[in-house]
Amino acid sequence: MSTKTTMRLILIILLLLPSLACHKEKRPSTAYWKRIEFAVHENYDKGQDLKDVEKDFELFKELKIQTWRGEFAWDDYEPQQGRFDFGWLHQFCDLAQQHGIRLRPYLNDTPKWAAAGRTADGVTWNDPPARIREWRDFVGSLARSLSGHRNVLSYEIYNKENKKESWDGSLEEYRAVFATAAEQIRTTSPGKQVILGGLVGPDPDWVEGMCELARAVSPNAIPFHAYPETSTPNTVLVENFLSPTFLTDFVAKSDSQCGSRPIWLNETGYATYGGKTERDQAAWWARAIPTFAATPRISLIGIYEIKDSPADSAGDAVSHHFGLTHASRQPKMAFHTVRLLVDFFTADSIQVDDDGLEIQGGDTRIQHHLFRRPDGRRLFVLWSTQGTAKVRVDLAEKGKQAVEYALDGSTRDVPFSKRRTFKDIQLAEREPRLFIIEKR
Repeated sequence: MSTKTTMRLILIILLLLPSLACHKEKRPSTAYWKRIEFAVHENYDKGQDLKDVEKDFELFKELKIQTWRGEFAWDDYEPQQGRFDFGWLHQFCDLAQQHGIRLRPYLNDTPKWAAAGRTADGVTWNDPPARIREWRDFVGSLARSLSGHRNVLSYEIYNKENKKESWDGSLEEYRAVFATAAEQIRTTSPGKQVILGGLVGPDPDWVEGMCELARAVSPNAIPFHAYPETSTPNTVLVENFLSPTFLTDFVAKSDSQCGSRPIWLNETGYATYGGKTERDQAAWWARAIPTFAATPRISLIGIYEIKDSPADSAGDAVSHHFGLTHASRQPKMAFHTVRLLVDFFTADSIQVDDDGLEIQGGDTRIQHHLFRRPDGRRLFVLWSTQGTAKVRVDLAEKGKQAVEYALDGSTRDVPFSKRRTFKDIQLAEREPRLFIIEKR
């Protein structure tokens, strides 16, 4: 090879080196589409003034949430054996229908006359029924009576049954109660779903045992509750509440024993009590909804609850302060935060695309999520889990306009260079910043 040819080859290699050095192997996309439904929990006593209930339904409309969850208590609607009293329930269902509200009640609170009589804890409402036929009669009568209300979508069977304080019975007794209810509901009200009672946390052993014993009457959904940072040790946060084994243990066992069923987070919330402020609550929801919405398989988020309880209500003081509004229905800051997020997520489906942006700075302390609607609008949320940080965000796709939404619902236009780069975003600990990107 001549010296001239050799020099040409060297020159070509030198010219190619920069592009070769800059080339990065493109990672396969981890984005996927899912549907997210929202519900609001609020309990009503039999006979409660329906004008008062209607005020709550108006708040549902403001939040753009169309699904209610709450209890239909057995001891309310069959106070004496064989004496069924469903009159108020029909009015409640009719009122909900007028406001476009779908109903997902749970059946619980065993009446004293029907309870197994396990009084060591001083109460009987959490007992299994002493005689399964009496439970069968109640569920069958209730489901038959309400079968004409098309807005009653499902019945959840008891609540928090994996904790003795709420279910003073065994797994086998719960299986019998669930199987009996499922048979009655599916016979008298075809098309209504039958839901496992909401578990206290994702409990893989309980759901595995329940479905293993009752495969023929598998639930239509597997729900659980999550109250990180209110009802958990200080080390349990929104970000680590669902352990790395959530999918490989809880969901895997649910799928194996129950079949592939929707996984619902049907109760979650944060109380403004004990020094926790309205801003703390709003920031919590701005972390919680994106975190749980980005979790594979979770398809429903249940908000606990619409309003605080009156000061003289039964129960512990903390439980009185989970509301998105005060007892007077005056909105707290979180009401605006939740309304913003529900409005964005209300779509036929949502794409989870956390790899659709790149963050520089802040190391592993930074949490972020990016979502896309079918109309092309994107939402990204980011925060620091510890201390402050300053970061740069680069979107994988350009946008037309960027708007930042504060926790109180106020907005401001945000400049971004080359329609994709946000420089010097300041982050405070557990204070999410929310940006909506209009489509190109």
